[in-house]
Formats: sequence, C-alpha cells, structure tokens
Amino acid sequence: MLTPNTPTPTTMTQAPSLRYYVGIFSIGYILVSTLCMLLQQYLPISLYMVMLLTIGIAAYIAVRKFVRQQRRALTRAEVLRLTVGAVVAVWLLSALYFLGLWFLIFDAANREVLQEAFAARPWALVQALMMMIGLCTLMTWIGLVSFNRLLAPK
Repeated sequence: MLTPNTPTPTTMTQAPSLRYYVGIFSIGYILVSTLCMLLQQYLPISLYMVMLLTIGIAAYIAVRKFVRQQRRALTRAEVLRLTVGAVVAVWLLSALYFLGLWFLIFDAANREVLQEAFAARPWALVQALMMMIGLCTLMTWIGLVSFNRLLAPK
C-alpha cells in the first residue's frame, strides 16, 4: 500500500519542466545586462563582450538552480532544449527592448536614420544579425554544457 508521500514510478521518471529554468535564465540575463549597461557608462565594453558575459552568467545561474533543485546534472537532451528556449527568450527580450526604444525613445529623425541605414546596406545588417544569433546560440550551449559539467554533483 502506498502512502501519500511515497513516490510512484510515474512521479520518479517525470522530467522536470524546463520552462522554469528558461525563466531563471531570462531573469539572470536581464539583471546582468542591466548591470553591463550601467558599467558601459564608465568602461568601454563592446557589444559582443556584453552579450557573451550576460549569456555566460545567465547560463551559470540556470544550471546552478537546476542542479540544486534536481540534485543531478542536465542530460544532453535537456541541455539542447534549454539552449533553444534560452536563445528564443534572449531574442524575444531583445525584440521587446528594440520596440521599446523605437516607440518610446526614438524621435522621427532617429527612425529615419535607421531606415536609411537599413535601406543603404541591408545585407550588412542582416549578416550582423545572423552572426549575433549564431554567437548567442553557441555561447548559450557552451555555457550550459561547461557549467553543467562544473556544477554536476559527484
């Protein structure tokens, strides 16, 4: 006879929901990117360095939270799912940030300058966007895998 606190075979094999850890990654990303934006007032930090730093620290936060709560390391499939979810979350947050800038901060002159820059050299901007997506995906995967191995319980 099973008592209410006895785990059943279905509860022991149930995989954890990674949406929670994607949310943890997103919160870490927002906090670290905010700190980096504040630091950019005093130190010249490149855009790519800020992106690598924020994604790396957010990956550490997400993996650490997962290892502490689940008491095990992420599996390969979970790392891949968490990578995809984190990259989608980062780009949704970036899109919200850009839309906020576009509608709330930019005036008509700034909007016109951006539209002219895109019209003059669209492939350069598309290539930069593709490079950032690739770099974001690669850094997220490398960060999750390396911190997963580093923080894995023995």
